[in-house]
Amino acid sequence: MTKQSIMKRFLIILIAIAFISPSCNKTTSLAGKKTNTVYHKSTAVIHGLSPLTMGAMCYGKYSITINDSTAHSTFDTLPSNSGIDLSAATFPMNVKLNWHNTSDCGMVIIDAIEKVN
Repeated sequence: MTKQSIMKRFLIILIAIAFISPSCNKTTSLAGKKTNTVYHKSTAVIHGLSPLTMGAMCYGKYSITINDSTAHSTFDTLPSNSGIDLSAATFPMNVKLNWHNTSDCGMVIIDAIEKVN
């Protein structure tokens, strides 16, 4: 093999790597675990403990307004891998999240969440 043929092969390998690399999933490290990047569909403000929970089984523990809505929703917990400690948090807290409804009474389940500064 000549030096020129080795350089051609090296160049072909570099070009192939350049096309393949962007197609890989981006991963982030969260508490030592590798997770796929989550794209959040909504924005919200967590207001803190909900006054609606007193004596009502239908409402969650925390109050949240999703996508600048005038309606307040509630939720009980965050995903365990969220990295957000609500018991030590300062409210109001801006977040990006994925969520879904659980019932007709305004309680939601948060599937993924990230704090926004």
